[in-house]
Amino acid sequence: MNTTQLSQLRPRLDAVERLLTSGANLLVDMYASGAFEAMEVNGFTENKEWFSATIEPERLRNLPPITIELVAQLPQDDIAKLQFAQMGRDGVVPLLSDAWLRENPLGIRDEKAESDRVYRQMAERGSQAALSLTMMEAAEARDDQALAQTHFVDLIIARMRQEFELAIMQAQSQGLIGPGGAGGGGAAPTEGGGEPRGNEPRGGSTLGNRATPDQRESDGPRLRNDT
Repeated sequence: MNTTQLSQLRPRLDAVERLLTSGANLLVDMYASGAFEAMEVNGFTENKEWFSATIEPERLRNLPPITIELVAQLPQDDIAKLQFAQMGRDGVVPLLSDAWLRENPLGIRDEKAESDRVYRQMAERGSQAALSLTMMEAAEARDDQALAQTHFVDLIIARMRQEFELAIMQAQSQGLIGPGGAGGGGAAPTEGGGEPRGNEPRGGSTLGNRATPDQRESDGPRLRNDT
């Protein structure tokens, strides 16, 4: 909403704000006087969580007055606010903090709860095990046992993969295996304390290269003994 539109609406919004604020404070003062019995209140919180509580009149005494604020907002304002918030947090060193951007241009009242939801979402997307667990719980909540079983199998596989990778890293840190997964102890020595077979020079005799008796008889002419 541009400045001209806001200046036209602001006087009307102020009048409605004063009316609602005065009426709300009068109702609270009347209830806190003790002229009414305790009232049970139920509904949803800002986090869409159900609550039910009994409010005694004494709990409303000596509290600060109620304040009501009306915010003029059009559908196209949401896009502009999101673009402003994204620009404010871009770069190696952001110009503005995420908490300030959520509370001010975006108008999110419970910034901490929204931050917790964002971090939970990042954790679910960053870990296959966490994602499988969340999907399994959602399927169980919908009483879809077949889908829940599928995600349970995915969860087991993801955890086994994590345990295997952890075992590999521990073995590498202890020098049991090399970075590529091969043994970290080097080549095994040959019998008799000689060089390893892989390091033998060309032409060196190995068990695999020794000729059989039949092959030695067929190689080259043999001396003839007439006596």
